[in-house]
Amino acid sequence: NAYEARYNSSPPPQRDPKDVDRMCEYFSRAYAKNPYSPETSVGLGWANFNRGDFAKSYEFFEKALRLEPESAVVRLDVGAFLRSVGLYRQAIPHLAHAARLAPADPEPVAQISNCLAAVGRFGEAAARSVQAVALDPNDLRARLAHAIHLVLAGRLEDGGTEIEAMRRIRPDFRYLPFTEGLLAAARGEKERALALKGRTEVLTI
Repeated sequence: NAYEARYNSSPPPQRDPKDVDRMCEYFSRAYAKNPYSPETSVGLGWANFNRGDFAKSYEFFEKALRLEPESAVVRLDVGAFLRSVGLYRQAIPHLAHAARLAPADPEPVAQISNCLAAVGRFGEAAARSVQAVALDPNDLRARLAHAIHLVLAGRLEDGGTEIEAMRRIRPDFRYLPFTEGLLAAARGEKERALALKGRTEVLTI
């Protein structure tokens, strides 16, 4: 998990492919010790995902789900995998199950909101992402998603309020110019949107 976290949290140009190899090696060793642990199957699911073998990844997530269908961790990871490969509608029931099993965890709710936004249900996405913000008001990822969903739903004033909340928490948050640019574009402020676009490192989340 540490190797996976280091790989995925590093900027793409600085990612070391050897971290993926090490992640796969250690997950394989864990699986060999206990192939009936849902956690080892989940681990190999992500290992194969990071190698781009989605079919093999699916097999391990499916096995984890068979082994422990009432695990919040398993349901969250199965849902996250399906969302990551674009199966948004199929992901939502698993994420909703995870949210019921772990009601204090904002992550399943946040993932549901991102799935809803991905299929164009922006109003519903905003209604979900505000729940994730309520569970952890200092979670900038949740606030970022909520701000974007508000803008996409046409609730521009509320979106601006959420952007200011993010600025108060971390003035140098790297996604602020991106979100401000999206809001400016939605308001029809073309020049400001283009100027903010030039200041951002990313054009999506």
